[in-house]
This record gives sequence, structure tokens and C-alpha cells, in this order.
Amino acid sequence: MKTTKTRAIFCSMLLMLIAIGCKENKKLSDNELLFATQKLFSNDKDRFPDYNTFYKVPDGYSGKTFELSQDYPQSYDGSNLKYPWQDIDFTDKNKYEDYMNTVLKYCLEGNVENDFRVQKNTQRKWYHAPWMHNDDQYIINANKDSLYVGAGREALRGLTQEITSRPGQLHSLQTNPSQTWAVSFYNEPGGYTFGKVWKEKAPNIDESDFPEGTVCFKLIFTDAPVEEVPFLKGSLEWDAHIYDNTVKKNINGKLVKKVRLIQLDIAVKDSRAKHTQWAFGTFIYNNAKKGEKWYEKLEPVGIGWDNDVDELNDINRFPNDFINEKLTENIINASLIRNDKSINNLDQAYVTHLGIGGRMNGPVDNQRASCISCHSHAALSADYDALDIADFSNNPYSIEMFKEFFQKVKGGVQTINYKGKAYKTSDFSFQISIGIRNYQNHLKILKQIPSSKIEDNKVRFDDVITASETTDQLPIITRGGVIEAE
Repeated sequence: MKTTKTRAIFCSMLLMLIAIGCKENKKLSDNELLFATQKLFSNDKDRFPDYNTFYKVPDGYSGKTFELSQDYPQSYDGSNLKYPWQDIDFTDKNKYEDYMNTVLKYCLEGNVENDFRVQKNTQRKWYHAPWMHNDDQYIINANKDSLYVGAGREALRGLTQEITSRPGQLHSLQTNPSQTWAVSFYNEPGGYTFGKVWKEKAPNIDESDFPEGTVCFKLIFTDAPVEEVPFLKGSLEWDAHIYDNTVKKNINGKLVKKVRLIQLDIAVKDSRAKHTQWAFGTFIYNNAKKGEKWYEKLEPVGIGWDNDVDELNDINRFPNDFINEKLTENIINASLIRNDKSINNLDQAYVTHLGIGGRMNGPVDNQRASCISCHSHAALSADYDALDIADFSNNPYSIEMFKEFFQKVKGGVQTINYKGKAYKTSDFSFQISIGIRNYQNHLKILKQIPSSKIEDNKVRFDDVITASETTDQLPIITRGGVIEAE
């Protein structure tokens, strides 16, 4: 009798433990998982968070914070639309600057006067990309007193962190590495495409095909001081809540800093680019250029619409601050190439490098790639692995390697095979491929958190950080290439 009672108690306890274990391991839907951290990353009820609230709004700051423009159009018909740049031949060396300046004017209209709070633009609608707020790259030191929270959107302007500029990259007077932070905007057909990609509960890369006339522009800022990059005098300045140290990034050392516009990128879906369907252009701020307003001093660096994949001369010539006359799908503004005259004029902007073999690239970009070659590799595999962008080592490119990284890629959604693996492109948009990666990676982390804590709405930042340490995270996509997660 005693044995039976003891056995009954033991069985009851065992069943209780099993029940608890089942509760802890209960499989939750993606929506249930994401809802658990929605309030951690958002102060409102919008579907997509505005910025990474790990950053928080800095103490004492009373200005406006960033709001994601996410009222994506549900329909779009551009069949009868005519854009002002469509009559200008961007492949003509005598006309490409007119093309770029016409697109630039379109991008700035209604946005300059509203301080790039694009929701307030009454001339045309502009949108931001979702899921750029958080990449879940947390780094904690042994003493638990230092924390890096990744490159996601900061609170004041929605800027995301990009490639670090090394000393001397921006100007001969630059003695310190500098941070690069940027924010992108898409016009109505671009916003419509984001709405399609994110229409269902989970994003669908197959819906990434942007319509003709899509325009994206990106404002790119540096925290380099004017003393080190003197041609930035008079440029657009913003306050941004960023790391105080370029090399040792520490959230406890984040503060509001001045950043200055150094580069503005444009991307236009233009079917006259026969293969890629895209034209990519870059401007640099140039204080020596005539103009009263900062935007009047933006000068075209160049334009590119394909990779010139068959032109192999000078692919291993560095520094690549030269004009490659053999290129037929990239045009460069030769007046901006570094020379003795520009170095001695502190107001004169110049570029210390271009892209590989003289292809079009901006001053903050990586010289071992090019603008359009990078974007052509905006792609993910079926398991959300990112496609390598280029070889960012210091090793010379072999012809085979060059042709692999700089292969011709069609516009729209395509499949690229790389090292025996298939990758699906997101129509030259990193904002889509990075957003999908961030979304799927965050889900992986949330699945490591006990389901009971999620169901009870008790998830905290510490839970996310702890779970991230035991998660096999997806590689992150950066301007420096694909970097394996910490």
C-alpha cells in the first residue's frame, strides 16, 4: 500500500515535470513570437518598428524621433506615367549628369523643406524599408559592462550603420577611422513593392520585382570632422545617436553626435539598361561647387548600369583612382579624381578611389567592388544565407573569380548559382534582402526563449541577448561583404 502510494506520488510529479517541459517547449507561431518583442522595438501599434529601442532616446533629448513611413500602397499602375529623366540618355558621357541631376531634383522635391520626414511630403509619397531596425548582433564583454547592439536604425533619424572609412580614405587629412550612417527612401512604385514583399505574415522575396520608374535615394553621412575632411564644410548636418568610438562600439558610450552628408546615392529602375534594368549613380558633396544651398553643391561622381564583365584590364590595380577608358557600362566624372590641384584646395571634393578597375563607386564604398556589382548580389538562399558580394581580402582577383563576382545579373527576381548553391535575388535591393535576413534571424533567436515567458508577455532585452548567444545566427550583409554572425 505504501509502495503504491509512493509510486503514485512519483508518477504525479513526473507528469507535472513533463507538463512543465511541454509548456516550456511549446511551439508558437511566428506571429506569437514576434509579438513578444514588438513592444521592445516599438512605441506604437504599427506593424513594423521605427528604430532599435535598445538605443533608446537619449536623456535630455527633446527633438523629434524617427518614424518609419510604412503605409505602403496596395496597388500601383504606372502604365501612363512619364518621368522627366526618361528622355535623357544616361549612357551618353555628355548627358549622364543631366540624367542624374534630374533624378536628384525629383528626390529632393518636398523632402528638403520637410527635413526628410518623408510622410509630410505633399508632392509625392516616399517610403522606408521595414526590418532595418535590428540585426541582433549583440556583443557583451566578460565584465558585462559593455554592449554592442548592432547596426540597426538609431532613434533620431533612422540611420543604419554601414562601412567604416579608414584613415585617408575620404581625404588626405583624415587621420582617424570614421563611422558611416545612412538612410534610404523609395518612391511610390518602390513602396508598392515593399508592400507586396511584406504583405503576408512572412516576407516573400519572390515579390521583389520593382516596377519601371522605381527610384531609391540614400543619404550617407560620416562622423568625420570638417578638420579631417574639409570639403564637407557647409554640408547637411544631422544629429544622430551613434557610437562615440568608431572602432570599439559600445552602447554605454553612445551619444548624440553631428554627422555630415558626404554622399548621396540614386538607383532608378530604367529598362533602357538592357540587362540589369537599373541605373545606379553617386553624388559627393563638394564645397567648391557654386551654390547657395547644400544640395546645390552635390556633384555627380558617376553612373553605372552593368558590370563591364568582359573588361579585365586593371582589375588588380590599386589604388583605383584612375579613369578606365575601356569601360562602356560605367561613366566617371574625371574632374573628381584626386590630383595635386584638388589636394591643395581644401574646399574641393575628390575621390581617393573608385570601384574595381575604375568602375563606378562612391567615396565611402569598398574599392574591391562596384556600386552595381554589389547590388546585383542582393540575394538569399532558401535557408536565408546571404550571397557573397565580392572578395574583400587583399588577394588579387583571378579572372575566374572576377567573372564570378561581377557576372551579369538580370533585373527582377532571378536565381544565381554560387559555389554549388542557389540564391534568389531581390532585384538589386539590399533593403529587401537585409530586411528578410533580419526578420528570419530574429525568429531563430526567439525560438530559444521559453514559450511560457513569451506567452506571459514577459520577454525582456536580457532574454533576447541571452538567447542570441546560443543561436546559430544567419550571416550579416555589410558594405564590407558578408560577415559571419558573432
